[in-house]
Amino acid sequence: MIDLENTYYIKRFLIWDARSMDKNATNLSNYSILVSEVKPDLSLIGKKGDDNTCWKPVAEKKNGSTLNKKVVYMPNPVRARYIKLLIPRTTTSINNVDSPELFAFHIYGTEADTDGIQNINYNRDVDCPKAVYDLQGRRIHDNSYRGVRIEDGRLVVGQ
Repeated sequence: MIDLENTYYIKRFLIWDARSMDKNATNLSNYSILVSEVKPDLSLIGKKGDDNTCWKPVAEKKNGSTLNKKVVYMPNPVRARYIKLLIPRTTTSINNVDSPELFAFHIYGTEADTDGIQNINYNRDVDCPKAVYDLQGRRIHDNSYRGVRIEDGRLVVGQ
């Protein structure tokens, strides 16, 4: 499990298999990538598996390629803080090594705005000058203009 320490919009993953550094190593043929925004309960992770329900699977490869470099693109970015790369080994034909090895596991994305939209309250008449435009979109700097105009987002006629 990897804790990114902040929430990100994940766009892709890159798996560099061990064979990219060691020609005698065995590349992964099966893997799953799972994500979560919620911290998993570490007491629910044991030798027989992970009983957390927070994980969302975003990629799964069965009988995949033996390429040294595997790129996994997300069709839509996924929000996550925690990442789990699951490497199954249920038979000798799946990831046929005693200890699967990776050279690197890269995660690409952009930091998510976890604070939401900031609400700023202000007195429009004091803090923000009034914006007035004529119907051709030209800003009117003289407040004496009384024709048809757009004022603070509203159509105003006369006055």
